[in-house]
Amino acid sequence: MGDYRKLIVWQRSHTLSVAIYRLLQAHRAPWPGKLSDQLAAATHSIGVNIAEGSNQSPAQFARYLSISLGSADEAWAHVLLARELDLLDESANGMLDELREIRAMLFALRAKVRKDKGGV
Repeated sequence: MGDYRKLIVWQRSHTLSVAIYRLLQAHRAPWPGKLSDQLAAATHSIGVNIAEGSNQSPAQFARYLSISLGSADEAWAHVLLARELDLLDESANGMLDELREIRAMLFALRAKVRKDKGGV
């Protein structure tokens, strides 16, 4: 696939991950359990799996993109919970919108990898 940093989906997932980390640093009050750690890890995992899979075979890259999709879904669930617990304000809506777009881009990229490169 080449340089993953050129993929817009990686750029956007990285930007979202940085925003989440900064948001969590700004909220010094502890979140229940390990919710903040789980949100940060799930968001970070989206881009990490794109990067890790980008130089694999097409079938493996498609698999890593599926893992990124799972991480995006996990991040979505964490944001929803944080919003419902009043740990996040309206900023949660922007995060959910960005996650929705990242998911759509991941689905499209995975389909392209499968079609163009013969991946599974």
